[in-house]
Amino acid sequence: MNIGILTFHWGTNYGGVLQAFALQKYLEKLGHGVFIINYAPYTFRDNFIFCFKSKRPTVIFANLKQYFKERHFVRFRKKHLKTSQRFYNLEELVNNPPQMDVYIAGSDQIWNPYIIDNYGKPYFLGFGNKQIKRIAYAASFGCDKYPKNKEKQLKELLRNFDAISHREKTGEQILSKIKITNSILLPDPTLLLKMSDYYSLIKKLNYKKVDYFFYILQDNQTVIQSILSKTRKENKFVVANTSIKYFFSGIEQWLNYIISSKFIITNSFHGIVFSIIFKKQFVAIPIEGKLEGMNDRINTLLYDFDLESRIIEDITQVETILKTEINWEKVGNKTKELQDKAFKFLTKHITA
Repeated sequence: MNIGILTFHWGTNYGGVLQAFALQKYLEKLGHGVFIINYAPYTFRDNFIFCFKSKRPTVIFANLKQYFKERHFVRFRKKHLKTSQRFYNLEELVNNPPQMDVYIAGSDQIWNPYIIDNYGKPYFLGFGNKQIKRIAYAASFGCDKYPKNKEKQLKELLRNFDAISHREKTGEQILSKIKITNSILLPDPTLLLKMSDYYSLIKKLNYKKVDYFFYILQDNQTVIQSILSKTRKENKFVVANTSIKYFFSGIEQWLNYIISSKFIITNSFHGIVFSIIFKKQFVAIPIEGKLEGMNDRINTLLYDFDLESRIIEDITQVETILKTEINWEKVGNKTKELQDKAFKFLTKHITA
């Protein structure tokens, strides 16, 4: 089968690009021809001048960091992702749809309600002829409660799909509210590959061993910043993605930081996923503030692996958790169980 994947491969986000890479590679291993449908809206990362559209120095600085970081991501995509021609909007996809046997939407936060009316419509696969199968793989809503005024729109958009799967437990609740009850919970695509698949991406890199790797999403995360400050005062060898140097790290370097670190401290879903894949001691810290609804993806992941005890909300818990060994055999068995579930879903709906 020729399969087109539509997902957030275009964001300057390590987990987003790696989940696209993982789903592509996994489907290729199953014997399919796979392309990433290269839908990528125009952003300031396409044009250096646009980094300066804001008059606020902090925004300009943030834009510049993302712009230069994106250069590394561009090289990774060209090397490791097989992409179609670029589509900038839904209209272009409708007028010239990719010729595939199957479209797959997902994973990542493709159905986040706050992007639907901006650039999110294409992720509901409303283009191409009706004979093309449309599958949602481990789609995420990026929230634990869907806005009521968006539910009717969501239900209408999901009518395109032949099969739906979701990534978080709250996804089932969101779908059931709009009378969709045949969706199943499946793992993020990054969990479908072997450790060796990721080692192959970084075989030429070799960093000095690190005591702690901090991967922090969002600003004003008080608990995780307190832990970072404490470890720095203890003269530990610490790498944190809050440093200027870090912002110029590509995907391969990010993976290598995880591999070469003794402990991982993160509030990132994919930071936890790759800690599990590479068998690293880690602690998971809930996201604070207005985006706390994103924590369900972390809770679902850790619940599946019986690792809820790795979640902390107080700095005093860190040392105790990091000294507690993880049962990696049990984790491996669960990973195999999740992979088998994904295999059955994909083979059933792709070839049916």
